[in-house]
Amino acid sequence: MKAILSLTNKQYKAKPLRRVYIEKKDKKNKRSLGIPTMYDRVMQTLYALALEPIAEVNGDNISFGFRKGRSTKDACEQIFCVLARKCSPQWILEGDIKGCGLLSRKRTT
Repeated sequence: MKAILSLTNKQYKAKPLRRVYIEKKDKKNKRSLGIPTMYDRVMQTLYALALEPIAEVNGDNISFGFRKGRSTKDACEQIFCVLARKCSPQWILEGDIKGCGLLSRKRTT
């Protein structure tokens, strides 16, 4: 009960993650993994439970990334419905913003 009552603390601040290194398939390199404390996991879940209904109501109706009850199949169906119309676009452009390099360049002046 003390643990539950402590979750209502308004001065919540996340604790540092515990770093664990996991071997990759090639056995040469390791990948770092941050593990939060149980208290931090509970707080994340409480925040998610509180914010999810708000995000679902105010969010985009045709957004599919990382949402409960939405899948890749739903996204593909939406794309098909949009592109199957007579007035649908003839071209689809795909871009990789992160790999573009324009945003990641350092300014040298």
